[in-house]
Amino acid sequence: MLKLESIKNVASTDYVSFVRKNVHADADKYIDMRLNRNKIPKDMVMVSYLLGENQLYIFVASRDSAIARIVPVSANEVRKTVNFIRNQIKQKEGVVTNSLDTSNAQSKRNELLLDTKQQDVLLQHLEKAYGYLIAPIQDAIKTKKQLAIMPSDKLHFLPFQLLGKTLANGRFNFLVENYTIFYTKDFKMLNREANADVNAIKIVAFGYPDETLPASEEEIQLIKKNFPNTQMYLRKEATEDKAKNLSSEYNIAHFATHGNLDYAKPELSYLTMAKNLAKGEDGNLSLHDLWGLNLMNNLNLVILSACNSAMSSDAEVPISPATGFFDNGVKAVIASLWAVSDEATSLLMADFYRNIKTMTVGDAFRVALKTRNTIIPIIGHPLFCR
Repeated sequence: MLKLESIKNVASTDYVSFVRKNVHADADKYIDMRLNRNKIPKDMVMVSYLLGENQLYIFVASRDSAIARIVPVSANEVRKTVNFIRNQIKQKEGVVTNSLDTSNAQSKRNELLLDTKQQDVLLQHLEKAYGYLIAPIQDAIKTKKQLAIMPSDKLHFLPFQLLGKTLANGRFNFLVENYTIFYTKDFKMLNREANADVNAIKIVAFGYPDETLPASEEEIQLIKKNFPNTQMYLRKEATEDKAKNLSSEYNIAHFATHGNLDYAKPELSYLTMAKNLAKGEDGNLSLHDLWGLNLMNNLNLVILSACNSAMSSDAEVPISPATGFFDNGVKAVIASLWAVSDEATSLLMADFYRNIKTMTVGDAFRVALKTRNTIIPIIGHPLFCR
């Protein structure tokens, strides 16, 4: 277990000097965290990670302060742990947990990481990663409710929601039980304003395009039940050209389909849509296609209810269908880092859409996860619907 006394602290007064001396690329990103602290919601903390050869740099900014921590762990060790976690999750095709417990979150945030060994090998590695990534900053984040994670390197492929610690009562406590967690690539994401009026939500939803995911059709019908003005495109109507030519009247786009990866050429990764041969469309809505579309600034949220839609090659800065929508001006994306069950995902999404009538996107998803006892990453901007 990592000894907390070995972690070096960089005070707020030395923050900028430290960044300028130690961060040679993207230094302005970390400076922006300090300069724009007043824009961070009171209950949120932004945490950015930078892997050095023999140490991990963690930058933490909230409305209260901006600090940095230096953790004595090598980049290779962190990468090895992340790879193990990824491979375990891929083998299990996701993660199903015992009931998630979001009660007494503040008390659980205060508990220190104990030198306790779990029997399950995946939990052991999730606790190990928690020791590198969360325990060193626990004092700086324990009073907050939202974590905005800015990853780098292999950490792009780590589901922080699953990190956790063993509580004094012996129960494994997942990070998502204590915080609403989302991911962002830089501070500028906080400047993307989103429509918070639930009465203004206008959804376009695509589902069951190749008729191989039967639960996806029911998923779209349940969205329509919660939001009657939803425009549905099902089966042969869920065509690629309709997705490419969305009306600006919509502010949420939902895709219940397959996510298909091309590790050799990530730009060719695609979402399965229905073919429209008359318009020359093969039914593959690729990342390359997304880059060529008109801006989607009107979309507050895109939901990719599809396998592996946040996953890409092992590039340092990953690209995926999810990032393709970000590159086109979408404010937030919900996507998956792994394969997910057709039926379970449909039920999860039904819960989510019921929740966003009264909750933010991040909270709506977190509560849905609690209900369904499964964990899928949410990436992007959290401030959509209150």
